Amino acid sequence: MKRFPILDVVSLIFILAVGVFVMDLSTRVRALERSAGGTTDLLNGAKLLPMPAAALTGVPVQIPPGRRQLIFYMSPRCGSCERTMPAWTNLAHQLGRNNVLFLLADSNQESIDALPQYLRSHQLSGFNAVRVDPEVMKRYQMLQLPRTILVSGDGRVQQVWRGSLSTDAVLQAWSKTQ
Repeated sequence: MKRFPILDVVSLIFILAVGVFVMDLSTRVRALERSAGGTTDLLNGAKLLPMPAAALTGVPVQIPPGRRQLIFYMSPRCGSCERTMPAWTNLAHQLGRNNVLFLLADSNQESIDALPQYLRSHQLSGFNAVRVDPEVMKRYQMLQLPRTILVSGDGRVQQVWRGSLSTDAVLQAWSKTQ
């Protein structure tokens, strides 16, 4: 039977303690983000529209301002997006096709090809869906999915929800936005 030197045991305990600390810190950060309602975001107050994007066919488009929009920033490969999809579906049908935009965060061709069928499977065919321009992603550090973004008629972001959301809270914010 081989014995571990005391230094190996201390090193192992140290590594385990650091791992537990990092996991605890990560949990606390996520809890703070949820309690803040996802409102601490570089997008808040930013002039998001007009926004360059690409149609799913790869053709560049310009998403103009002029009316308020509820933007669902998502990917069909995102598990959190899938869990948020029932709320998004509900909101999309309540607000109508002209007021909702699905913004695909993923430039992977497989995700691009899958999005129309994904939206159909959630009874959302016919809703506007485009790929986000990589420059927009960089400028606003849009790395976390899912996000629900409320944009006013002048193209400014009024509120951002990250992760899960309350349909009632979004509808209330929608009714206050012009």
